[in-house]
Amino acid sequence: MPWIEVYRDPKVISGALLGKIVSLLPSAVARAFDVPEELDGRLTEKDIEVKTFEFNPYDIHSQPLAIIIRTEEFAARRENLKQRRETVEAAIREQCPENVHGFVWVRPVEGSFGEF
Repeated sequence: MPWIEVYRDPKVISGALLGKIVSLLPSAVARAFDVPEELDGRLTEKDIEVKTFEFNPYDIHSQPLAIIIRTEEFAARRENLKQRRETVEAAIREQCPENVHGFVWVRPVEGSFGEF
């Protein structure tokens, strides 16, 4: 299950823009990081968790929008990680005005997920 953290500078990224970005992330990440050849690598929108945070006066940051995606590591994801990241970036870029900048950082991690 991918875990996404979205950090924003509220002086630059409006609540409306944040809402658009957050609403597109589950489908964009599920499409980009689905691994059909791995039973545990299959993803749907419902598998994606998104958490949002606002910068505070003590934060030091380089961009007004930071998106960090943690996803379970699979060899197939690692092979074309840059392409998968760029797919998510393109979906975000479609929603952002040209003067808004940010980054997407994908962190494949070892993990084990279970529900109860």
